[in-house]
Amino acid sequence: MAEAVRFSQRDTEPLRCRRAAPFLLPLTVALVCGCGWGPGVREIDDVSWFERENRSALDSASPSERTGQFLRREGLAEPYEIDPLTLMQQLDARLLERRERVVAFHLAELAYLEAGRADELDQTVKLYLSSVEYAYAYLFDRELTPPANSFDPIFRWTCDLYNRSLANVVIYIAERMLLRTDDPRLPLIAGELRLLPGPLELRWDRDAFEAFLVSYNYEVVGLRGLSRTYGLGVPSIAVRSPVDEPSAKEDLYLPKVKQAYATTAVFRFQGSIIDRAASAGTRSASVEIYDPIRTTAIQIGDRSVPLEVDLTTPLAYGLEITPQASGLQGMLDPGAKTVADGFFMLQPYQSDKIPVVFVHGLMSSPVTWVQLLNDVLDDPVLRERYQFWYFGYPTGNPILYSASNLRVSLSKIQQTYDPDGTNPAFQNTLICGHSMGGLVSKLMVLSSGDRLWDIVFDTTLEETELSAEERALLTRTLFFETLPFIKRMVLMATPHRGSDMATGFVGRLGAKLTTLPTTVRTTLSSLRVRLSRRSDELAEAFADENSATGIGNLAPGHAGQAEIVTWSFPEYLQVHSIIGNLEAADTPGGSDGIVPYESSHLDCAVSEKIVKSDHSVHERPLAILELRRILHLHLESLESPAKVGRR
Repeated sequence: MAEAVRFSQRDTEPLRCRRAAPFLLPLTVALVCGCGWGPGVREIDDVSWFERENRSALDSASPSERTGQFLRREGLAEPYEIDPLTLMQQLDARLLERRERVVAFHLAELAYLEAGRADELDQTVKLYLSSVEYAYAYLFDRELTPPANSFDPIFRWTCDLYNRSLANVVIYIAERMLLRTDDPRLPLIAGELRLLPGPLELRWDRDAFEAFLVSYNYEVVGLRGLSRTYGLGVPSIAVRSPVDEPSAKEDLYLPKVKQAYATTAVFRFQGSIIDRAASAGTRSASVEIYDPIRTTAIQIGDRSVPLEVDLTTPLAYGLEITPQASGLQGMLDPGAKTVADGFFMLQPYQSDKIPVVFVHGLMSSPVTWVQLLNDVLDDPVLRERYQFWYFGYPTGNPILYSASNLRVSLSKIQQTYDPDGTNPAFQNTLICGHSMGGLVSKLMVLSSGDRLWDIVFDTTLEETELSAEERALLTRTLFFETLPFIKRMVLMATPHRGSDMATGFVGRLGAKLTTLPTTVRTTLSSLRVRLSRRSDELAEAFADENSATGIGNLAPGHAGQAEIVTWSFPEYLQVHSIIGNLEAADTPGGSDGIVPYESSHLDCAVSEKIVKSDHSVHERPLAILELRRILHLHLESLESPAKVGRR
């Protein structure tokens, strides 16, 4: 054995010798007993007391005080130091004979400790796996006595011993693809364990994944807080290889890149540990992998056991391995292949969950929503009831053009997943837009009629000399109807009446540097010829290449946006505003540095939350808290329609 175990012992500072009393009896006692060698106490602070009592093999190189006391009282401390494996095998025999639950805990801790000291990989895996078995026995084995006390600290220690030991076993199994072999078996301190295939709560079989990684091995950077819950199991990252042509319609809108999904791995042992004595030392355990977005607790015996869940680490890992779209390039060169363009789902489509569609703003990308998503997923009710979708678009394109692309995508999704309009979850979709994304989102719930066409043209569409391609483009951008399945909209820092940024030096430069797609440029060129006889500003607003860019559309007084802001929303639609103010919270007025209050305010909003923030209000905790409130309100309104107008 490499290093002797040093058990913590109670500090016994010698008592201070007192001056001898003039009486015979105290002197006699002092001479007989010896000065300062008897038991006593010394004062310590409560922090030191709890540090000593709560230290274990999980956070130190020694067993816990509880296991140390057990070994000392049973006369096992020295045998353990001489030959720990033999001592653990003897304790295993005692466990099976006497059925003492606490012995299972001591074995789990000692096996975990020795696994970290083992020199050989096979020995390490055997010890970790044995720690998993003993920990499971302490927590759930009905044949052991007395029942586990969930108020005792060792109950949580045992959960952690199970999780952390199993994490090391999962790494070993995943690296060697043991679950893809026939009848995999691994050694235990006493006997062997047969691994059985258990539930794989993901849409795809194991062959679809190129790696299973343990979340404990990664530290998240760049995100505020963790979406995590404590319980049983190993939080893991399932890495799925990209698929060009999805085989199921639920997968159609998953990004065609490598994906990372949160999972929780559990080993469920069959029968009692006592049965091992009658089965030639062989036990069986099912290997179960759960999707914590769907399942947060499992049933073991008659107990509901919460799963240990980490949603943030897989989210951050997925961003780490995915090439990120450039928001700047999306503004300056909308046609670039590296620009996020299209509709993406975080998970495969789930018909029982309400969609929430996120639309980013100027010079941004879907990544801008990660902090918000991380905080929303931390709410178990919201992650159980909602599914989260993203629209990525080149923000240099005209807003009407980007909106037409989103409308086409949402219409296709409806035809795919709810063609009859009968799914109550789909029919109560929410949409949430930030900045320019709010203007794009707004166009999903408005009907244009002929109003946009009429303020540009003095002829009908049929009478206008346009090519088929130009006619199709203008038709889908200038003529549109409300998407009735969107029932609630959240607008964050949205410049309904424009922003001076668009007409300043940076805005004008950005508009000049923006290169629009060929189809858009060709159509604008044709429009300029046809509108050249107009004396008003419409030609410039709709046909000038600089004004027609996404950033040009944000200019205060832009004819198109000035018209649209006067339109009314459908009566059934609930609209919420979240606005940034650099000066003060809950105070109308001011600006977020980009959009002034008078531009982002809507009289028709059923609620308006003003957060002390710059333009990135969607990343601020109070704004995210407000969105969470709105999402809960939406659920309440579905359960009780009378609450639909509540603020």
